[in-house]
Amino acid sequence: MKRTLLSKALLSLALSLLLSLVGCKQTFVDDMFDIHREIDLLKDSHKDLQQRLDNLNQSIFTIQTIIDVLNSGYYVEWVAPVTEEGKETGYTFHFTNGREIVILHGQDGADGHNPVVGVTVVDGKYYWTLDGELLLDGDG
Repeated sequence: MKRTLLSKALLSLALSLLLSLVGCKQTFVDDMFDIHREIDLLKDSHKDLQQRLDNLNQSIFTIQTIIDVLNSGYYVEWVAPVTEEGKETGYTFHFTNGREIVILHGQDGADGHNPVVGVTVVDGKYYWTLDGELLLDGDG
């Protein structure tokens, strides 16, 4: 009788441990799926930020080229559309000094703040602006 009671107790303990392990395994698997989902979201976010950075760098290069052309007295010689997969995505401007810039259209339906980097003339000199405000150095 003691032996059957002990056997039943051990069997109950073993079943309890087995059920606990199965429950832990499912939680672990769910956690791993959540982690992978978060990693995928971070990768997508990184890709989006990298694309925005590339676009911003291209815009800065374009504005610098325009400033150089304005300061040198060159002018636009011709303009050609840029197309991707048969759809117009922007324009290429060719200057008389041989330099070219490409200005691309924005993405349809994309809301949000995109900083506007520009140029303004003060006393006959060109200065950088950000969202319409002059960019100042440490000395103002």
